Amino acid sequence: MSYCPRCGVNVAEGVNFCPGCGARVGTGPIKCSNCGAQITVGASFCAGCGANVSLPPKVVEEKAKIEKEEIKDLWEKKAEIEETRHQELMSVLGIMVGFAIMAVGGWMLTVTRTEFFVTYHPYTTAGIGPLVIGFGLCLYCAGWGIYYEYKRKKLMRTSRS
Repeated sequence: MSYCPRCGVNVAEGVNFCPGCGARVGTGPIKCSNCGAQITVGASFCAGCGANVSLPPKVVEEKAKIEKEEIKDLWEKKAEIEETRHQELMSVLGIMVGFAIMAVGGWMLTVTRTEFFVTYHPYTTAGIGPLVIGFGLCLYCAGWGIYYEYKRKKLMRTSRS
C-alpha cells in the first residue's frame, strides 16, 4: 500500500486516483471515460475527445453538480431581487396615486371656497378627506418603498460575495 502525497490517505496498489481527494497517484495507463482513448501521463485533457481527465469522473460529476446548485441559487437570488425591484416600483406608483388624490382634495377645497362665499357650507370641508387619505397613502407606500430598497440592496450585497 502507498499513501496519497496530497492528503495522506492509504491507496491500494494499481489505483490511479486517490479515493480521498481525487489526486492522481498511479502511473499506469489511463483510459478516457468518454471515448476510451489512452491518456498520456500528466495530461489534463483527452487528446481524442477533449474531456477533462485531470480528475476522476466521480469528482468531475460532483463538481458539475455543485456548479448546477450554485447556478440555481444565483437564479433564485436574481428572481428575488427582481421581485423586490417590482415592489419598489409599485411603491412609487402608490406614492404618485397618493399625490393625485391629494391634488383632487386640494382642488375640492379651492373650488368650494371660491365659488361659495359663505361661512359654512357642507362642501367646504369635503376636500380634507382626500387630502388626508392621499397623504396617508403616500406615507404608507414610501415606507414600503424604503423597506424594499433596503431588502434589494441587501440581496445585491449577498449575491456578489
